[in-house]
Amino acid sequence: MPFGHAFQSEWERHFTIVHWDQRLTGKTLCANGIETGLVLNDFAEDGVDLVRQLQQRFPGRPIGLVGHSWGTAVAIRMLQAAPELFAGYLAIGQVSDFLAAERYGYETVLAEARRRGAAALITSLNRFPNYPAGNSLSHASLSAVRAAEVKLGFGHYRKQSVMLKLLWLAFVSPDYRWRDLLTLANSKAQSACLDIALAELPQFVVRAAGVAIQCPVLMVGGAFDLFTPTPAAREFFETIHAPQKKLLEVVELAHFGPLEDAPLFNRIIIGEFLPMIVNHAASHDRSKV
Repeated sequence: MPFGHAFQSEWERHFTIVHWDQRLTGKTLCANGIETGLVLNDFAEDGVDLVRQLQQRFPGRPIGLVGHSWGTAVAIRMLQAAPELFAGYLAIGQVSDFLAAERYGYETVLAEARRRGAAALITSLNRFPNYPAGNSLSHASLSAVRAAEVKLGFGHYRKQSVMLKLLWLAFVSPDYRWRDLLTLANSKAQSACLDIALAELPQFVVRAAGVAIQCPVLMVGGAFDLFTPTPAAREFFETIHAPQKKLLEVVELAHFGPLEDAPLFNRIIIGEFLPMIVNHAASHDRSKV
């Protein structure tokens, strides 16, 4: 939630934008504290509950679902659980075959580190030669891989200091108060989130491959994204059944989507995603006549 103000003002001319902080993060963490025993379905059920509330508040308005990174795993589960609620799905950095994607990312970033002679990164990555196989998938190994990917431009195409940028955006967010900001430094909550991701994401493709989605799907992948590599996302995309689907691969883009190139995503959201939603909603209305 604290980052939307950086890129969504143009979207608000065409959409009512709704965010929520999932459990263990932000405002929800402030309200509920650290919860235990959470699984992917819990986050998806929260999302579906929110959408049903939006239907009551804005009756007759079509709803488009946007997911980014981990949020795409939540979104796919929402689309499976309540397909009738949505008029379009936009995936940015779609989760796919997590283990295969992580191996691809590891090999790619290690090769790039060697090409650049980045000795410290090579040493760090070489600590986990079998990543992510077996017991090599851990907080430490994932953190080492992500740090290397960010350092070499596979997190944010234009900025190595992307985490500092995110912290600054949260600090100046009109939606966050001081107690909300403190959740960004809650290491126990962050560790719990990572535990959930490491438990759930390796199973994602088994549960979601071949999913039937009842609304149009627009998927955006960055050519430099190694957090959720586009080649793996493309393979998952090919298994999706939807009335309309389109994959956009953006050359000068890594993982952080509109935080990297807001004008590009203005064009995608307004020029491509909005017509998908409108046309699907119109055809759905005609089918009721």
